[in-house]
Amino acid sequence: MGSIVQLLLLATLSVALANDFPFSAILESDPATQKPVYAVDWGFNRMDATITFRLILNSTGWFGFGLSPTGGMKDSDLVVGWVTTDGKVMLYDCFADGEHIPTVDAKQDWKTVTAYEDNGCTTFIITRKWKTCDENDIEIMVTVPHDTSTTYWCSSTLLPDEIRRKEVYITKFTPLLTRHAIKYAHHAELYLCKITNRATQLGFNNKCYLNPGACSSRTLIAAWAVGGSDYTYPAGIGYPIGGNTDEFLWLEVHYDNPELHSGIIDSTGFEFFYTETPPAHEAGILAVGHMITPLMVIPPNAKSFSIFALCGASCMSNFIPDGGIHVISNGFHTHLAGIGLELSHLRPNLNCDGGYEELAPISRNMRYDFSYQQPNFLPKEITVMPSDILILKCIYNTQDRTNITVGGDSTHDEMCFSFLTYYPRMNLTTCASLTYLEPLSINKELSREDVQMLSNDSLFEGDNARNGVMDIFQKINWNEQQISDFQSANLEGFPRVFCESMSYDITVTQELHLPKAGCPYKMTDDSCNTTYHVSSVSLLEATNLFFVLLVMHMLPFD
Repeated sequence: MGSIVQLLLLATLSVALANDFPFSAILESDPATQKPVYAVDWGFNRMDATITFRLILNSTGWFGFGLSPTGGMKDSDLVVGWVTTDGKVMLYDCFADGEHIPTVDAKQDWKTVTAYEDNGCTTFIITRKWKTCDENDIEIMVTVPHDTSTTYWCSSTLLPDEIRRKEVYITKFTPLLTRHAIKYAHHAELYLCKITNRATQLGFNNKCYLNPGACSSRTLIAAWAVGGSDYTYPAGIGYPIGGNTDEFLWLEVHYDNPELHSGIIDSTGFEFFYTETPPAHEAGILAVGHMITPLMVIPPNAKSFSIFALCGASCMSNFIPDGGIHVISNGFHTHLAGIGLELSHLRPNLNCDGGYEELAPISRNMRYDFSYQQPNFLPKEITVMPSDILILKCIYNTQDRTNITVGGDSTHDEMCFSFLTYYPRMNLTTCASLTYLEPLSINKELSREDVQMLSNDSLFEGDNARNGVMDIFQKINWNEQQISDFQSANLEGFPRVFCESMSYDITVTQELHLPKAGCPYKMTDDSCNTTYHVSSVSLLEATNLFFVLLVMHMLPFD
């Protein structure tokens, strides 16, 4: 065999195997029969800090195998090997800086475990350290940074060739977590991005802020957060991916390392299951929430403080089809102070004061737990129409904090998001808002300088935003009355809605107020005939409740 095939390791679509090689990929198939002629499977050994590959070729002769940041030979980490006619195994660690014969590496890090030819087939099992300290080798795993408590680590790769050529439909995805590093992984998101500059976008594997524009035009295709697990689409629904040579994958992992531990190696990613058969419905993911900004302020010593996010018709009417979208599941997300969330659903009704009727909440969880962030399927699909309004309420408890909490990336900052999976797919990816507060409604004793600064939100852009907000709001005496006044200010503020499409086009709409429903939704809850809103209790909560009842039943009553 006389070809070199590159393997993409980061966020590779793969098939799970129940053996020492849990991941696999077909690297080359016979064009006539579509049968595999070159296959690989691989696995990791944490104790030895090694990765081992098993290469199976339907031929004899020499083979080439490589780790590539972009799918090509340039900057690839290669190994070339063969079995001689007298049974001697030859293996060379090489590298390539272009489309030409690779160079033999002075430091030979690839080792042969076993190799043989049998009935016209060749099998090689080779192994290598994750990190070799060789500038010509590709570092396979991520070392969690220990110089800062919060790190966003990004890596990129092309889709496999067969998926770039032909669209497929994801039916399930599974987060791949490194057991010893899972306590440091806060969440992971995988995006599909448009290629505009291969040199800066492909092969990136570093802190995200070092390449801020690499995936500016992006679509979320999978996400995991603490406590999450597999996600399987219902029958007849699939997430489309591929069929476009101008797209690549961008994996973003948030690490939280407050004690600055060193030597933590991680390989967080996703495994996908897909079909080539088009489903009846193509799924999409819509993020609804509050803009991630220090201007999202939560006072200290608050037992229950609410932040509101608005997604109005001014945004959705430009994207949602006339027949509406059908929401099938939802995943809530806040950080450590979050204790409850509710996604309200309003629809125009001229018979109601203010012109809106409140429908049943799309999703509600008043026992939110940061450690269990699994998306929940709704008991039945909910239709959202172009003229509807969504309002997300996030509730926080900060009684254990003496300083304000602001919106931000750190686990000790806060977020407020709801991730809706729905069909049919539309061009809208994010609908987020930021509420403008009248400075004197925050606190009547603010200085003139502070009022001027709060009135000019452009002063809060960039790296100085956090410090500016902290300086102003920490001057306030956050007693019970002040917290109540600040809550009222948030309810009476002016929401600014940011609407983002798949092509990263952003439109901004200034709303006059947070809409209120003249006809509120009423939940039935009486002791004799109780009707519960099913989506208000997650599967996990129901399981925990069952466990508590079971334990109570088993306890002897003395």
